[in-house]
Amino acid sequence: MNAGKNKYSPLVVGMRNKLLSAFCLMSVIPLLVMVYILTVYFQDHEMIVPVIIGTIVFFAAVISVLGFFLARAVIGSVSDLAIQAKLLAVEDQTHAVKDDISFMKDKLTGLYNKEYLITRLDEEIERSIRCQRPCSLIIIDLDNFREYTLEHGQLVSETALVKVTGVIRKAITGPLDRPGRISDGEFAIIMPEKSKRSAITMAEKLNDGIHKAFESEKDSCALTATTGVSENPLDGSSAKELVNNARETIKRTKAARKNGPAA
Repeated sequence: MNAGKNKYSPLVVGMRNKLLSAFCLMSVIPLLVMVYILTVYFQDHEMIVPVIIGTIVFFAAVISVLGFFLARAVIGSVSDLAIQAKLLAVEDQTHAVKDDISFMKDKLTGLYNKEYLITRLDEEIERSIRCQRPCSLIIIDLDNFREYTLEHGQLVSETALVKVTGVIRKAITGPLDRPGRISDGEFAIIMPEKSKRSAITMAEKLNDGIHKAFESEKDSCALTATTGVSENPLDGSSAKELVNNARETIKRTKAARKNGPAA
């Protein structure tokens, strides 16, 4: 009994009660009409036949009771249909949300994929221009990741990517920041409302975190990273321009490191 009642939400119960009350009142209308007719018809007669009056009142009462039960059955069916429709709609919406999320995520790391990040970055750039607010981008490139994969195998490289993902998730503090994986050994973080200086500080923190995450490994298993930072509108006004600018910074940093004086 309680299970049957609990399936209805307070809003549905309230609607059912109001409709039922309305139909109950409507079912009394035939009785009131009959009483009115009898009053008008017999007001000038000295003799009132009780049998006739009783019969009319009886049929009016029967009609009212039938109307009550019919109304209750109809309202119950409508309420059940409404509940079923709501449950189906919620279930469909839940599946749709899950499908959308899975479509946006990288399967290995659980971060956002390249398609989502580029689309989101363009949207954030448009918003930043409209609101005259900064929007920065960090790209994290794992040094020599292709060679690392060839040397240690796919399983070891995937484990390394998951470890880097943990470093990125731990470093992010802003609720609007969106991290993602945009290629095999390349990650990116969209940082709305953050200046280039803030993004550079974050990039340095990421470099240090990745270094510490692999420093206990053997030299051949150690991974390092190079980061590039760009900001709208200083370094571009589209996702493509910001990505290209950050990648160019990474190339220059690696070239300078390679051509630098030997230790």
